[in-house]
Amino acid sequence: MSLLHTSFLSAAAILSLGLFACVTSNSNSNAPEATTPENELELADPNPHVSDSHAPEATTPENELESVGQNPRVSECGGFNAKTRDDDSYCDAEFLRWSYNESSQTLSLLNQRVLLNCCGEHKFTVTHDRTRDVYVVDELDQPKNGSRCRCMCTYDWSTDVSVAPGTINLELARHVSDGDGRQVIWSGKIDVTETQGEVVISDRPLKVFCH
Repeated sequence: MSLLHTSFLSAAAILSLGLFACVTSNSNSNAPEATTPENELELADPNPHVSDSHAPEATTPENELESVGQNPRVSECGGFNAKTRDDDSYCDAEFLRWSYNESSQTLSLLNQRVLLNCCGEHKFTVTHDRTRDVYVVDELDQPKNGSRCRCMCTYDWSTDVSVAPGTINLELARHVSDGDGRQVIWSGKIDVTETQGEVVISDRPLKVFCH
């Protein structure tokens, strides 16, 4: 083989290696880089540590009610003194009457001449709404054994409450379960240091159902 031919083959080999290296270099420069997906989610710690500063604090309900009623009583049809009372004065109006014993700090409440169906089961409670600082008197009337009678009667409701001398806020509500629901029928202030008093709840006279 001639020297010229050998030189030509060597030059061709060198040129081929240069082109291969160039292609390999370009291929590597265009290869996509490995990336972490932007929306990749990290696994949550199965036992996260909650800082004490973020722990919920124990709270007392804002509308906490305290039961304060004592000796609740509801009369039979006709009131507590049905046989000895003066019917005319009793039937003329519905009253909330109260008296206060300063030595025992006991407030006695009497809701007199409450007109309700003759067949009812009754419950009388008093609670102290600490949020509003109000004594809430609730009268509950519901059907007796699930049914009512076709007549109406008058009832008296009484209870005692321990209160310190001074002025208190009082709310009287009546709940007829099969009627219009719970209704506040009177609210206001009572100065128990006056020892006794009364409030007219309804001045509508009763002649037919008052007996």
